[in-house]
Amino acid sequence: MAEIFQFVPLRELEAEENLKNFIRRCKYDLKVFGADLDWDNWNWKGRAHFTKIGVKANGVKERDYLHPDFMDFAKAYFRYQQGHKPTGTKNELIGLRSVEKALIQVTGGALISNLSITVLDEAANIARRLYSKSGSYHAGREMERLARFVSQNKLILSDLQGWKNPIPRLRNEIQTGQKAKERREKKLPSEDVLDSMAKIFVIDSQNPKDIFTSSVFAMLMCAPSRISEILELPYDCEVEVPDKNGKIQYGWRFYSGKSFGGDIKWIPAEMVGIAKESIRRIKKITDEPRKLARWIENNPDKFYRHMNCPDVADDVPLSPILAAKALGLVCDSNKISKDSLLKNGLKSYATNYSLNNLWKYVMSRQPEGFPWLNREKKLNTAMRYSARLAIYFIGREELLRLFYGTRN
Repeated sequence: MAEIFQFVPLRELEAEENLKNFIRRCKYDLKVFGADLDWDNWNWKGRAHFTKIGVKANGVKERDYLHPDFMDFAKAYFRYQQGHKPTGTKNELIGLRSVEKALIQVTGGALISNLSITVLDEAANIARRLYSKSGSYHAGREMERLARFVSQNKLILSDLQGWKNPIPRLRNEIQTGQKAKERREKKLPSEDVLDSMAKIFVIDSQNPKDIFTSSVFAMLMCAPSRISEILELPYDCEVEVPDKNGKIQYGWRFYSGKSFGGDIKWIPAEMVGIAKESIRRIKKITDEPRKLARWIENNPDKFYRHMNCPDVADDVPLSPILAAKALGLVCDSNKISKDSLLKNGLKSYATNYSLNNLWKYVMSRQPEGFPWLNREKKLNTAMRYSARLAIYFIGREELLRLFYGTRN
């Protein structure tokens, strides 16, 4: 897990010293993007290009780099923000590039210590000219975030926390009127679909996919959320606390899909029964994968003895039937067992199999970062696979479905 820190400025130091301290700590103490990150390179491969606004990644010359007076601050700020609030878009860069160009135009240099309202206004104008309408809005939003950060952390002498992004968000569609109403309704499921999902939930199907789908659908009705937030709920997400009148309130502990931290969504009293039943059903069908995840955490070199595992020593040669059985594959006959093994990338020769070498196959299929999930996100959103509610359904490549009983 990447090591991050919370920067706390020293009040007794001047802004210049706080700025130097911030850059030094981001350079030497942070491990975001790896401890072996080549700090001095303009190109942090796959992460960021520290080039001027408008410069393309191909054929970059030294003159295309960010100004030397601005470069270290830009790297420190980018690394720090991506450690605390990692994003795929990495919009910090478009804000930084706009600010760098504005600093040079307004002050003749590129020292972040010279940031001012005038510079920020000019940076917004630059973003409007050089980025798309959507891109310029995001650049302005990042400039507002930057201004607030350097002010709060005493990295500059001025207090620019009052500066707001002057670039409006692009609205491609009319938000009111009959056409807007029809467009919104078109995106909603039909009454037949809603009715069908409710019926599936009520009949309590024994099919794991039906149980999961109907339960998640019910959960989204109980607490409207992004689907990723539902799928990333921890196993112990349920919260019950008394309100000021002593009445028990029921909710779920969420972590935002946009890295805004944790929160509790309280369930309306009328929906609590459905909410609790949905959680209960998902816990039940994901119990075995959680056991497997816990086993791997504690016994990474030893085969997991699930309910249908052959009762043999770990190093005893297995027949194709026993090998398929050990992996939870179809094993009704010798031929079917061989086909099952071949389908999963295993040779069908009996002498090749033992629980020991089958376990190496199992471990080779575990997701990157196992047993941790979301290691690239904020620390408080990362969790062990064994602590996740929807562990069985988190993706084909994430945790083998072998010991759940799935037939391949």
